[in-house]
Order: sequence, then structure tokens, then C-alpha cells
Amino acid sequence: MHHFPDAGGNVAVDFLLARGGRYVAIEAKSSPKLQDAHLKGLRAIAPLPGLHRRLVVYAGSPSERSRRTEDGIDVWPVPVFLKHLQDSSFWY
Repeated sequence: MHHFPDAGGNVAVDFLLARGGRYVAIEAKSSPKLQDAHLKGLRAIAPLPGLHRRLVVYAGSPSERSRRTEDGIDVWPVPVFLKHLQDSSFWY
């Protein structure tokens, strides 16, 4: 597990998981509503070689579904993340 700050230290990703040369960047937010500013670090890490998935986990309601932004960031409420974490499917 790694942490990713940009060269200037202005943006970061909370978790950078590595497995077999592939990376999953995860940003965790306690907010029930996602804002565009929450995605800044995930957008900054996009050029990283081997980056398989960019993911933001937030405290959305259990009835909310996962979605993907136009630039390919997965947006998952906590219950969806926990399901994928249990079966390791966020690597696929």
C-alpha cells in the first residue's frame, strides 16, 4: 500500500494499492454527497503506469448505485465498496 502526493504536494490519493504490477488508486470521503473537488487527486494520478482503476468511496446512501465519471473514475458508496473488497473484484 502506498500514498500518492503530486510533485507540488497540492493533491494526493488516500490509498494506492499494488498487486502484480497493477495499481488501484482509492480516495475515501466521509461526505454523503460527492463534489468535483473530491476527484482532484484521482485525476492527477491518471498518467501513472500500471494504473488499473481510480476509485472514490463515499458515504452515500445504501440505495445508491455505483457509477463512473466521464473520465473513468469509479464512484462507489461504502456498501458497494465493501462488497467488492470482500471478493477482491476491484482488481478485475
